[in-house]
Parts: sequence; C-alpha cells; structure tokens
Amino acid sequence: MIGLIVNPLAGMGARLAARGSDRFADIEAARAQGAIATAGDMAIRALRRLPACRILTGAGGMGLEAARDLGFQAEALMAAGPLSTAADTRRLAALMVDRGISLILFAGGDGTARDIFAVTGDRVPLIGIPAGVKMHSAVFALTPEKAGDIASRVRTGSFARRPAEIMDADEAALAAGRPSARLFGYAATPDMPHLLQAAKAVRTDGGNAAMMALGRRIAHAAPSGDLILLGPGTTMQALKQGFGIEGSLMGVDAVRGGELRATDATASALEALCAAARSISLYVGVIGNQGFVLGRGNRQISPAVIRAAGRDNIHIVATREKLAALSRLYADTGDLGLDTELAGFHRVLTGPNDSMVMRLGED
Repeated sequence: MIGLIVNPLAGMGARLAARGSDRFADIEAARAQGAIATAGDMAIRALRRLPACRILTGAGGMGLEAARDLGFQAEALMAAGPLSTAADTRRLAALMVDRGISLILFAGGDGTARDIFAVTGDRVPLIGIPAGVKMHSAVFALTPEKAGDIASRVRTGSFARRPAEIMDADEAALAAGRPSARLFGYAATPDMPHLLQAAKAVRTDGGNAAMMALGRRIAHAAPSGDLILLGPGTTMQALKQGFGIEGSLMGVDAVRGGELRATDATASALEALCAAARSISLYVGVIGNQGFVLGRGNRQISPAVIRAAGRDNIHIVATREKLAALSRLYADTGDLGLDTELAGFHRVLTGPNDSMVMRLGED
C-alpha cells in the first residue's frame, strides 16, 4: 500500500510572490487574490507513472479525488474539514502510520514535509512531489513524474533507504536579510539520488564583487527600452546592486531605462510588464547544491513570462564555486513542454568577463 497526502494549498502562493502558502485561510481566500491551485495537478502527474495499486489517502482535496479519477483503488482514512490545515496533514500521516503504511507519497512544499516528518520521523520513507513555493528538502523528486517513478519502483518489496534532510526557510535569518535554510531532521527516502534533488546548500560567502561587476556591465550595455527581469536570491541581489538598485532579496524585480519599475512582483504583474515590452531579458540564479534555475523559489516567473522572454534571452547567473558542485542544471516550470524547450546547453554568467557552459535538463 502507498500513502498519498496532497496539501491542496501548496504552491498557491507562488504566483503572488509569497514565501509560502500558509498565509491563506483556505483555497477560496487564495483564489480571491489571484492564486491558482496546482498541488492536485502535480499529484496526478506523479500518479500517472504508477501501475494499479492500493492507495490510502484523505478526502477533501487531500488525494482521494485525484487517485479515484485515475482509476486507483483508493481508501480515505479521513476527510479534511472545511479548511485543509497542517493539523489535517499531521492527522492523516498518523493514521497512515497506524495502518502500517510502507511509503508516503506527498504533494506539497517544505512546510508539508515538516508536518509529515513531525509524525513519521524516519520510520516511514517519504517521497515528495514538488508542488510548493519552496522545496529545500532532500525528500523531493526532481519532477512530479520522477516522484511517481520512484514510488512505482519501490511499492513492492524491499529497497535501500537513505537519510534525507528536512529543510525549511529560517524565518529569523530571512528577516535579518540573510536567507538560509534550517535543518529540522533527517527523514528516510528511497536511495535513488538520480531521481531525487539534493538539499539546498548553505550559502557560502564570496563572489559578490564579480556579480556586482557583472550587474554594472549588463546595466551599461542594456538598450534603454529593454525590460530586464531580475530573479531572487543572494547572487541576484549582488547583481541588482550592480544595477544601482536594492531590489528585493527574495523576489523578482523589473528594470527598464535604468529605473526600477516593479519590485517583488507577482506573476500577473510580470506578465503585464512583458505584454507591453518590445524586448525582454530574464536573469535567474542557481539554487545551490540542487541546480534549479526555474521552478524552485521563483515560480512567479510563470511559463507565460518565460515564453515572452524566449529561450535565447534567459540568462543564468552563478559563481564558479556554486557550479563546481553541480553536474547539470534543472527547470521544473510546471509546463512539461516548456521544460523540454529549455533543455540543452546554456551559457552561465560567472562574472563580467567570464562564463561556463552547463547542460540544463536530462540527456
């Protein structure tokens, strides 16, 4: 038996440039602000890779509907109340442990991973379907499809396990302008590192001077009418300072004609700016130790924004030290066709006169 837990609120804060989805009272409150529910769709993408099997799950948007729609034999151990909460997630995980579940597949982000881990510890292996705003933890598969592939391989019989970091944003450090991920413990996950992401690396100092110099060069060379979108992160913050703007540390900022046109912009705001722009350049950083350039922590850069810029106008920025720990880069935009279009070799800017070539996506 496989356990399935879907957090229906997961990822709904992404288009609104929220740092997580726990700010919303419920799905309707999130939708009223322009959020879009995606966790159920991500779960379906994973489940499509599974053969027929029995699934224990929850009703009320927590997995039953997605499993039954695909023809699985699914049993609801509980139903969420009018509002799906972290308490519902923990309760469902506890019921699964009581039933002797051998594996939990969950759709959510780091908050969901923490809630489940608080109940299971390292007793039950976890596989995360990436569906949240942020996914720093090592229990997440590279894509929803790979989460389904892992579950398919290990659903019967024994399998090797490995400890996987459960990470989440350190809110105190973030408030102090030092974004970092905090370790909350080690869960168990199947030992399939080629299908799972690594935990987000702790930021190392260095490289800021090169990034600031790169920002100055880009700002000087950019035509005055170009729209320049600058993604989140500490590397990108140094680049923004080179533009002569402070910008937002964890958000996407827009510059045109040397002036800041939007800061910490939502997906809708970015899409509106792109619709009015004659040309667009998008600059994004790299998640340390994971290699993601799109789809982790920057989902307000929507598929519509990426397509408006175009593949040749997407510029990846990273220090050589960060790239040295990576074998390739990844994108998980939520649009499979777009991920395929972005795959291939990309030049990564590492300084004002320096770059490296890296492969993005699978071979």
